[in-house]
Formats: sequence, structure tokens, C-alpha cells
Amino acid sequence: MNDDETVLQSLEPMLRTLARRAARRAQLPNLTDDLIQSARVAAWEALGRYDGRDGARLETFVWATVEAQLKDAVREERSGCVHVDRNAMRTYGQMLRLAEGDLYLAERLCQSAPEAGRRLSADRAEAARLAWMGAKSLDAPVSPSGATLGETLPAPERALRRTLGPPQR
Repeated sequence: MNDDETVLQSLEPMLRTLARRAARRAQLPNLTDDLIQSARVAAWEALGRYDGRDGARLETFVWATVEAQLKDAVREERSGCVHVDRNAMRTYGQMLRLAEGDLYLAERLCQSAPEAGRRLSADRAEAARLAWMGAKSLDAPVSPSGATLGETLPAPERALRRTLGPPQR
């Protein structure tokens, strides 16, 4: 075992704690194992970048790096995509806490509450809300039998007929 592997082994309890905390805060307990893996990768990469010249202890440097990576991983999981406006998502998350979980109030707050330069346009605020809510794939299984979300939705013409009534002659 080389020095980096020994150091990583000693950091393992911290990595597990950070990952479990991130999963709990995000209310995504099924993500814990994935976040532990992300934490390990982030720690490994941090070891390669750490030089100690700025005076930070190794554990502090790794902790900050892993914490940032876990926040990004949770945001990506919530949004369902990797290409997300991270600044908008960060602002939206802050406003969501102010709005006590009200998704639509948070969207409105994004446009007025942050300091100038951090406010979101109406379009960016809406995009952040939609990304936070996450996209659901029509191919995602929704039952033990394997039925997909797309299969459980009514056909568009049936749904439209129910809304508008039978065609007029």
C-alpha cells in the first residue's frame, strides 16, 4: 500500500460522514453509496493537488474539496442533468430555504431577494426551479411489474378529449 492509499484509508470515516450528511440534507438516502464513492474520488483528486504551501492542513483541504464535490453531485442528481447553471441552482437553493420549501415562492424570491448581480431573470429562476424539481424519464419504471411512466399516462388525444369534451359537429 502506498502513502496516498494509507492517507485515504485514514480519511475514510470523514468521507463517509460527509456523504451521509449530504444525502440526509438532500433527503436522498438512496444516494448515500454513490455520494461515498464521489467523496472518495474527490479526496483522491485533492491529494494530487495538495501541496501544503497555503498553510491549510491536509484534512481541511480534503474536507473542503469533498464538501464542494458532494454539493455538486446532489445538485446534478436533483436536476437530472450535468449541464446545469450552478450559480442559478445555488441561488435557488438559498431562496428555497428562505421560502421554507415553497418551490414557487423561491422562484419569485430569486428575482428580488439576492443582492444585485446575483438576482436571476424570470427565465433563469424558472429554469432553476424546474431543474431543482428534476426531470422524470418516461422510460422510468414506476411499478414492480416494470411498467414505465410513459405507459401509465393516458394517450394525448384521450387526455385532450377528457378536458375539452367530445368533438363538436
